[in-house]
Amino acid sequence: MAISLEEQLYSPVKDYFESFGYEVKSEVQKCDLVAMKDDAVIAAELKLKFGLPVIYQALERLSGVDLVYIATALPEGKVARKNWDRQAKKAIRLCQMLGVGLIVVHHRTMKADCLVDPAPYTPRKYTKKQNRIVSEFKRRSGDHNVGGTNRKRLVTAYLEDSLRCLRAFGLYQQYRGVEIRNLSGVDNASAILRNNHYGWFNRVERGVYEVTPKGREALQEYSDIIAAQLAQESQARLLA
Repeated sequence: MAISLEEQLYSPVKDYFESFGYEVKSEVQKCDLVAMKDDAVIAAELKLKFGLPVIYQALERLSGVDLVYIATALPEGKVARKNWDRQAKKAIRLCQMLGVGLIVVHHRTMKADCLVDPAPYTPRKYTKKQNRIVSEFKRRSGDHNVGGTNRKRLVTAYLEDSLRCLRAFGLYQQYRGVEIRNLSGVDNASAILRNNHYGWFNRVERGVYEVTPKGREALQEYSDIIAAQLAQESQARLLA
């Protein structure tokens, strides 16, 4: 049975709550469904598709009941189901962050399954992820990008470290990776030279590198960033 109307979601969701001993009624004070047991009051908003409209409705209900659920039809069709499977984890996580439950109704069986129950959201702090953000922030010499940019090359901490290595060479000298590390203060200098992500360095022999013509061009291309680095380093020396 294909679900084409929101009202077709009502019976499966009602059955779901009744299976836990709730009394269920529809269209109560603008709520699509209200379930009560003892003093507990639950509201559910029914929508064919999961999206912002039903999220807004659910958020409005939070102030008037104990718990709120979003109930939606599980997408049918190969493409629609594939898209849903790809986005389901994000939908569940969003509901968890909002303290809202999520129920899906299957087209063929007309059965309701709860993917997540409402609960207060306590975000987990990922220390490694935060450390990466802090490290990236501190290793940049300034704010050289524009928020929202996705087509221009971003000035990342890695690019800035590569520029520090480039500066340490001078224009034509050859150095070992460990020497560049000591001159530039970049801990992963050897890896930067070896990987040569930007094509700025040339391996002369094992462990020995020089600057390529492209690298010399980069000194001009990123002269503003190099100037910012020099100013930052000068300031650090004054404060030391």
